[in-house]
Amino acid sequence: MRNLVWMYFGTAWMLGIGGWEKSFGEKEGKKPNIVIILSDDAGYGDFGFMGNGDFKTPALDQLAKGGVVFRQAYVTASVCSPSRAGFLSGRYQQRFGHEMNLPPKPLKGDDPKLFGLAEEVETLGGAMKRLGYRTICLGKWHLGYAKKYHPNVRGFDEFVGLLAGHRSYFPKEKHPRGHGLERNGKVLKDPAYVTDFLGEEAVRFIERNKKRKFFMYLSLTAVHGPMHGKEGDLKTYGQIENKRRRTLAAMTKSMDEAVGKVVGKLKEVGVYENTLVVFFNDNGGAGGNASRNGKLRGRKGDHFEGGIRVPMVMRWPGGFKGGVK
Repeated sequence: MRNLVWMYFGTAWMLGIGGWEKSFGEKEGKKPNIVIILSDDAGYGDFGFMGNGDFKTPALDQLAKGGVVFRQAYVTASVCSPSRAGFLSGRYQQRFGHEMNLPPKPLKGDDPKLFGLAEEVETLGGAMKRLGYRTICLGKWHLGYAKKYHPNVRGFDEFVGLLAGHRSYFPKEKHPRGHGLERNGKVLKDPAYVTDFLGEEAVRFIERNKKRKFFMYLSLTAVHGPMHGKEGDLKTYGQIENKRRRTLAAMTKSMDEAVGKVVGKLKEVGVYENTLVVFFNDNGGAGGNASRNGKLRGRKGDHFEGGIRVPMVMRWPGGFKGGVK
């Protein structure tokens, strides 16, 4: 199927401003919960449903089997921050000066207030919040460090994650600014493994909000570097000779398990049928994490197909027919 990731969600939040109720019915019960799961720097061909054969993604494959797989889904940028700016705004990021990646940290002499998602830009989270949804951003933000760019003032009732674009998956005593985990501005103790932690936080959010409509943006750091896989998962893929590829497989395994936990919780609390679940990647597979973009030319940072064409799955059991590719 053909579609643009940003176009779909840009349309969705514009409908929210002018006619979401007309699209899904006036009764509150007909509005779906929405769960957006975004992976980071994954390869176009590195999922079972996209033809990968050397490691498995059973939870995502099951989501794809019963949903819609978009074979020609595109994002608006080939690197992390602009891609997120385009997706969350529903606009080309060049329109508001966000076509470049944010620096890992402000350079000496730079004003952090100048680096972030422009204040006049409404996010999808903000649009959903105005419609009465409980909103949460989990994981990677990468849209500014200053207070005026913080997720809690950009449409999200809750934020649990990091402001920067990446971090260690394992605990560290100290982190550069923005790389530590926080909950609504308060610093958190590092968990054992970040991907597992974010999946567990998503499950807890669903449990807390099972009786109201919610919008979840689960922005995983996996499989962006640094290349950190759990020991048990590395052993699972011991047959993969390339060390980086083996670590990528281990990191993907943790990511897939987090997706499985989220879907499992939606089913457990009885809201799965009326929840739109979407999975896609922020840009093409990166050059340094051993990801593979299949037959696509290029990778992250390029404007060839391999830089902007991404794997995408959408499933809403009570909303549209699945099993479509």
